[in-house]
Amino acid sequence: MKTNVSIKQSSWATIALFIFPTIWMICCYILAVQGENPSQKHCESISIPIHQLRATFLHKTSSSVKPSSISTITPGSNPLFSIRGGDIQQITSLPQVKEIIQNASTTNQLVVLDFTSNNCPPCEMIAPIYHDLSELEEFQSKVIFLKVNVSDHPDVASYYGVDGWPTFQLFRNECVVDSIVGGQAAKAGLYALVVRYAQ
Repeated sequence: MKTNVSIKQSSWATIALFIFPTIWMICCYILAVQGENPSQKHCESISIPIHQLRATFLHKTSSSVKPSSISTITPGSNPLFSIRGGDIQQITSLPQVKEIIQNASTTNQLVVLDFTSNNCPPCEMIAPIYHDLSELEEFQSKVIFLKVNVSDHPDVASYYGVDGWPTFQLFRNECVVDSIVGGQAAKAGLYALVVRYAQ
């Protein structure tokens, strides 16, 4: 008798652990899709279940990755306007990040900011993937890729409210439109997020 009760409790626990979160994620996705309005100009974060973001990026072959070519953008008086995809810009100060994000909004570019840290195995694991992502031809003129080491520049992490790494924040029109925290989550979903917001 006692064994049957524990089996039934175990079955209910399994259902609760897998079914309810799945239903919750589906509901969140439906609400996010219904509430999405591309003409809105204010900052709004849209949450998408991670299973929707399984990256086709992981299936890209090295033949689809093209080395960076020489920039065709004519540098003006501000060298930040010549930053383009394929060049991961190392951030050295908070004003530098703000200026790049502001300039990207005038050129209608997406900005992806990677918050990394010293002695962080997930950061080391995702670094070559982020580099490969920055070199994809489809992002060459649409996306600016940035990286900041929070061990050296904690003020940048503090300003953007980041307290776990790796964290990837995506900016459009000077607003954070989405983010991903963790190496495995980024490995699974960063490509799909960049594709979504680079349009």
